[in-house]
Amino acid sequence: MAARGFTANPDAIECVQGFADAMSPEFVPAAIRPDPGAPFEVEKTLFKYHAACYSTHAMIEAIKDMRGQHGIGLDDVAEVMLCVHTRHAGNCSIPDPTTGLQVKFSLRQLAVMAFDGVDTGALESYSADNANNPRYVDARQRVSIDYNEGRDRMTARLVVKLRDGQTIAGNGDVGVPAENLDRQWQKLAEKFMSIAGPVLGGDAACEAVISAVERFEGADNVHGLMDMIR
Repeated sequence: MAARGFTANPDAIECVQGFADAMSPEFVPAAIRPDPGAPFEVEKTLFKYHAACYSTHAMIEAIKDMRGQHGIGLDDVAEVMLCVHTRHAGNCSIPDPTTGLQVKFSLRQLAVMAFDGVDTGALESYSADNANNPRYVDARQRVSIDYNEGRDRMTARLVVKLRDGQTIAGNGDVGVPAENLDRQWQKLAEKFMSIAGPVLGGDAACEAVISAVERFEGADNVHGLMDMIR
């Protein structure tokens, strides 16, 4: 609009009867960044990498780390002790889900699916078939949960007893913004591929959208991107 000649009061936000005046009875003009060294709020954004309740994500991340570090899967697991904040008992504690929607709010079910390497970013993973899979029904009975008021709500701790007698432990924290932005982008792209692939027509279509988003800052307009996702 500015490029086409539109003009406005340069003090439109802070002037008398301006935007801030209209929106807030106690507006106090101040520097945008009182502390120049502090990150912008947008830099502290937390992303969902799994298509389930966010309260399950710390546990899922901890399990993914365990699988990578120890080379284990669901068949290696004898018992799981999970420690999370008490609040999780009210929002993701469905013990024996029977529908795909209930899976999204079941720590026990998601624990066994994560140990089994199920793609928890994909919508099709949250199905009645997975909820009622006898293998998962049996495995989730071996998951116990300690709801602890003293834990940070964004964290989870797991103690896992393996069938060979070993005991391993791990932690997850999804309350800390990513420092490795390349890895963050990769994880977001992986989730996009999982969710959008069935809608857009496969990996090639998704990769084209991801490439367009990567070049977005230098694009002349949004027409190409919009055409891809209609």
